[in-house]
Amino acid sequence: MKIILSRKGVDSSSGGMPSPIFSDGNLASLPIPDKTSLIVYRDIQSHNGWNMGELAAMLSGKPKMSEWRAHLDPDIFDRAIPRPKGWKAVFGQQGAAQGHLRNHDVTNGDLFLFFGLFRETVLKSGKLCWKSDSPPRHVIWGWLQIETILPVSEQTISTFPWLKYHPHTYGKSTGQNVWYIARDQLSFFDSPMNIRGSGIFKHFAPSRQLTAMNQNKASCWSLPRWMHPLQQEVTFSRFANQWGADKEGNVQLTPVGQWQECILHCHQPISAKSWLKGLFPAHSSGPG
Repeated sequence: MKIILSRKGVDSSSGGMPSPIFSDGNLASLPIPDKTSLIVYRDIQSHNGWNMGELAAMLSGKPKMSEWRAHLDPDIFDRAIPRPKGWKAVFGQQGAAQGHLRNHDVTNGDLFLFFGLFRETVLKSGKLCWKSDSPPRHVIWGWLQIETILPVSEQTISTFPWLKYHPHTYGKSTGQNVWYIARDQLSFFDSPMNIRGSGIFKHFAPSRQLTAMNQNKASCWSLPRWMHPLQQEVTFSRFANQWGADKEGNVQLTPVGQWQECILHCHQPISAKSWLKGLFPAHSSGPG
């Protein structure tokens, strides 16, 4: 089983802001804008009752952003929008990013961990604002384990008509356009877990923060020592020369460049399995 760290959601280059972490620890990943999508921000609901259009308008300072079209992808929260019959959690990828996944043989059973840029917020007079002393950080916010991979085509849509709504059905394709469909149940290296095969993490947890604690630069990560290339337990598809020491006993990684997907080829699954279990709430039957 391969693990894919997949950067998704708004950030400084797409949307111009982080996604919010609420004062009670809830978080919500805001999708990036997409002029070709059929879905607008105000049509999307977060798990904690906030409307995504309301969040986007308040946090961006752009009231009309609630009416912008949104790229709801990965689409892994079952109550985000009304669902057509047969819907399953799905993630679309195309172009160079999909080429990177294909070149590293990402296939059925591999696990996407979606992370994005987040920042803490406070509620002032009914309006959500950024917390002034809280820097943005990278946080894992969702997952999808692959059941099957389907090409984006008219033939696929005729077989699975519920996919017609998805943003990858529309707009200009940059080639290698596919859908990753989720499993019903999660499995870690062939060990079934009592966890759904896709979902969102509803709350922030330090175990799911990639950015080093007390670090103002979001792209300065602190990772478990077993992930360092010298340990030979895992091979990263990127970042060969971007590693350093970490005072807390982990290792530091500073990923640079424009990228969406990084594949972890796990050679010794014991450490990877333990780390994955630490990301999920104990005895979880769904998103936590």
